[in-house]
Amino acid sequence: MSCRAKLAQIVDCHKCHKTTGQIIMPVFFNVSPTVVKKGSSDYEKAIARHRQEDPKTLQEWKKALIHLGSISGGTSNRSGTDASLIDELVVNVLRVLNRYLVDIEHDVERVMELLDEKSSDVRVGTEILKGVLLEFGSCPWNLRAKNLDLEELVILDLSRSMVHEKWNGWIQIQKAKKLKVLNLTGCVHLIKTPDLSHFKCLERLILERCMRLDEIGPSVKSLRCLVSLNLRFCTELKKLPRELGSLTSLEDILIDETAIQEIPASIGDLQKLKRFSACNCLSLTQLPESISHVESLEVLALNGIEITKLPLSEELRVLQYLSISNCRKLPAAIWKLKRLEELHASGCRSLEGKIPKQIKMLSALRVLKLGYSRICGLPDSISGLPNLQTLDLLHCDQLREVPKLPSSLISLSVSSKLMDRIPDISSLVKLGELFLGEGSQEPVLPVRDKIEKKECTLQLGSLLELKILQLSMLKIQLLPVGLHYLYKLRKLSLCCIHLKKLPRLPPGLFTLSLHHCKSQTMPDLSYLVLLSKFELFNCAVTEVPGLGKFKSLRVFRASHCDLQQVDELENLIFLASLNVSYCRSLERLPDLSNLTMLKDIKIEGCLMIPDDFYYVDSHLNLSEEQSSSLIEADSPSEVTNAIDFPTGHVWNFYKHE
Repeated sequence: MSCRAKLAQIVDCHKCHKTTGQIIMPVFFNVSPTVVKKGSSDYEKAIARHRQEDPKTLQEWKKALIHLGSISGGTSNRSGTDASLIDELVVNVLRVLNRYLVDIEHDVERVMELLDEKSSDVRVGTEILKGVLLEFGSCPWNLRAKNLDLEELVILDLSRSMVHEKWNGWIQIQKAKKLKVLNLTGCVHLIKTPDLSHFKCLERLILERCMRLDEIGPSVKSLRCLVSLNLRFCTELKKLPRELGSLTSLEDILIDETAIQEIPASIGDLQKLKRFSACNCLSLTQLPESISHVESLEVLALNGIEITKLPLSEELRVLQYLSISNCRKLPAAIWKLKRLEELHASGCRSLEGKIPKQIKMLSALRVLKLGYSRICGLPDSISGLPNLQTLDLLHCDQLREVPKLPSSLISLSVSSKLMDRIPDISSLVKLGELFLGEGSQEPVLPVRDKIEKKECTLQLGSLLELKILQLSMLKIQLLPVGLHYLYKLRKLSLCCIHLKKLPRLPPGLFTLSLHHCKSQTMPDLSYLVLLSKFELFNCAVTEVPGLGKFKSLRVFRASHCDLQQVDELENLIFLASLNVSYCRSLERLPDLSNLTMLKDIKIEGCLMIPDDFYYVDSHLNLSEEQSSSLIEADSPSEVTNAIDFPTGHVWNFYKHE
């Protein structure tokens, strides 16, 4: 682009700012904005070369340069293409704005597409007005700054500062008539909100983690443009302002983990409200009936609170997300929520009986979580939910069987102490994650031979999309069929006492965990060339054939196993973590001095290994802190390990007596 064309573009930017208020952020390469603003001799000479231009044009060039020099968005001395710099600038701007503006992250990909450096028609100007954003972290008690130009201020960040309601800086801040975002996160000296009546344009008020805040002042009623009110973790706040209903622009009310005891009935007047979140508000025992008439409500998050009666009505036509914790019965109105996509009722231990057949009316439902409840059955009509993708029935210990499920499922988790047969999952061809268990979690498992055996075959060959599979069967004699067809399977965990022989496994496994397998022999698994994590808990196996051929293995753990030797460990050049505990038959460990990546070692309770076995430390280049993790223990723990399943639940497995 010619010099003349660039100057013309600068003039266009200047005009856009003056006539339409367009926000601009000039970045100066290898030059100070002050030099440009003052018009140094170099710039005078450059413009002088265009004397043939109309005097009016020359004057516009000078005026535009002076203007841009006064609102510099930044300087850069870096090398590289303009396009790469633009990408970097946009990412930085979006990163800052994302902290203050609601849902801006959804636009990031679109913005980056518009800035495609290969496009011939892209002309970029990403600028920001002087004073539009002020971050004043760790602001002092006594602000002595004078002549702050705050008339154009849009975003004010005072998070984690020492400000309080009587702070002298509020007098100057009141000049910010265009303020839209006020962030007071973590202002622990704030006991009452300051006078907010001057901020008529305020859209977002963030008071999260103001731990001593116990009053929202009456001036909040002036915030008629307020869209989001964030009071999360204000642990001393016991009530919301009576003026809440006058904030008719409100879309978000977030009061999670506060001490709020009641919600004003005026919340029913907020007909633009989209999200109400009151999770873990332990003092909140009821909601006003009026909330069931807020037709705009999309998210109602109430998990972790003691509300036993949930006010719902068919007027909540656009409700998409509902989470509850203590309801004894799902209200009849719930089946009329035609657009409900997620129902989270995990932990409703008082929820019992059979789920009504009316559940088929929730045709938009994608996520259904009923774990840790006392439901005893699901209706056959659940198979008619065409969009259901996630079903969580973990620890539903009154559940005896599971009916046919919709083929749309992607994630399925089922466990029950009363379940005596495996659900038919062969038609769930879209499943990516599966956990099945019959819920046996006694502190000490009975002797294997005394466990009741119920034979079941699990057909897996059709589940070609499966990536995570976890089976925990201590009562059922399970025979998994077709495992080797699951080429996308990456994580496999088997806890099956009655599994006589480990079936052939798919070659793409990254993680393999075996628990309570009674077979003393194990097939050669060296064909698992991608295996990076291998765990054995309470297994009777005496050795692992081909252990030294796991060239990708980074983590090896064995606990309460009958292993006699693990000599091939010395060949695992990528091994980074080794944990061998309470393997009482293990006589020795190999020389690990060549394992240069090995950083985390724990040897514990292996009684056959001599007490003076410390040569591992001398051969490995470990720091003092890492060396201290090498432990010799005399008494074995009864608890072996915990399996952390992707659903977020932790299942504990214990050692046999």
